[in-house]
Amino acid sequence: MIQGRLLDPSTERERRERRRALEEAADERELNRRRRRMLWQCVALTFLGVPVYAYSWHVTDPRQAELAGAAGFVVSYVGPFFRWLAYHVSQSEEFRH
Repeated sequence: MIQGRLLDPSTERERRERRRALEEAADERELNRRRRRMLWQCVALTFLGVPVYAYSWHVTDPRQAELAGAAGFVVSYVGPFFRWLAYHVSQSEEFRH
């Protein structure tokens, strides 16, 4: 009789474990959504800088071309880097209070 009770987990424990498993699965899905969203934002920023670079080749004024080229660099390279960095800091345990 005691052996039967030891092998049978209580229903409350089953509910707690099921709830915890569902919460962990939901947290994992949310983490994956955030990661994909960050990835697509970085890709979009990279491609957003291409027309700015194209504009820098189109204009004849050297100052305007240099400014457009620098803006294209910032949008295509600096923007995604800082977006990735912000994501990394927000997900890191070291920076949470």
